[in-house]
Amino acid sequence: MAAAVARLPQKRQPAARQRLNDLRFEWASQVMGEVFGLPRLPGAKLVDTRSVDPQRQGIPLAPTGLDGSGIVIDVWQLTDQLPVLVERWALPAMLMPWREGSPVPWVDPEIVAAVYTVIVRTHFPEVLSLRVGHRWRTDREPAGWPFLTRYAVPKLYDYLRPYYDVRGYTHGREKPSPGHFPTALRQDIVDLVKLECPHLAASLALSRVTAIIQRHVRTANPKRPMGFAMFGLRFTDATPEKSEKGPRK
Repeated sequence: MAAAVARLPQKRQPAARQRLNDLRFEWASQVMGEVFGLPRLPGAKLVDTRSVDPQRQGIPLAPTGLDGSGIVIDVWQLTDQLPVLVERWALPAMLMPWREGSPVPWVDPEIVAAVYTVIVRTHFPEVLSLRVGHRWRTDREPAGWPFLTRYAVPKLYDYLRPYYDVRGYTHGREKPSPGHFPTALRQDIVDLVKLECPHLAASLALSRVTAIIQRHVRTANPKRPMGFAMFGLRFTDATPEKSEKGPRK
């Protein structure tokens, strides 16, 4: 691919080279995602990447090989006791070449991708047998997502909707009609689901809840019970009066 970029006209080479670098970094990120998912058993290796910035984060407790800011990439091997350091890459930061004003430390992603590539080929050759894009194709919603879209969010909406005020709108009508989707209600549904089912609701956003409610309202029976009426029970403060007549003989 690099050879193909070199054969392009001079005007097109900078954009093509940037795209190539982006693809290299994305490929390295995908492969490292597979590395992080490997079983962590004694004898296995793992990779730890951390940023170092003495001015903003303080001086590290252990030497990193850097005098200033940068990125440290460690390869560790697990044992029955403490992990053993196998390899360390200390990548010093440079100042962003395009930023004006206050300098900002920055490590070129192309360098990080090159280091990741060397680490994978040296210590994790087994992940190279996976097809590129494996994690893209399998990055789907959690298995319980249909439960949220078909049951949990619609039922929460039906139960909570009567207790929320919503501003009316006309949409060309002579009289305003009530709205369906109070913002406070939608946000409360997001918060409730994330509180009760955090493992399912990591990607649940306000816009997705709105889409679920819109689909539910279009297909639901407009005369369906809502609020407390969904449970078919009524509790009153009044107590049944005793009959003045005595029991039948």
